[in-house]
Amino acid sequence: MKRVDFRNTGPDQQAGLLIMTIDDGVQAGASLDSRVDGLVVAINAASESRTLNDFTGDNLQLSTIQQAAGDGSLASGVEIAANGAITLPAWSVAVLEKPQGDAQGTGLPVSSK
Repeated sequence: MKRVDFRNTGPDQQAGLLIMTIDDGVQAGASLDSRVDGLVVAINAASESRTLNDFTGDNLQLSTIQQAAGDGSLASGVEIAANGAITLPAWSVAVLEKPQGDAQGTGLPVSSK
């Protein structure tokens, strides 16, 4: 589990929000995908929108598959602010990608377990 982590845990967690990250940066070892340094799977199972501020500066983008699906995607309405804050509408599922540059870069940190 050195590549997988779960965010939004502990006493300050937002109810109904499941956030899983997958690291593919240099600290994870050999690159598994030359296009991305990390993925975020975000599920908002709440009846109202939720905002995450955990990924400031990570340059996350909605996955190309969900972008192509447009309004038919479960990620329709997901907003990524310039400061990196991610707003997920009620009952949404989004896969976000941290693009990789010319070489494997810094991925998404995994907490020690």
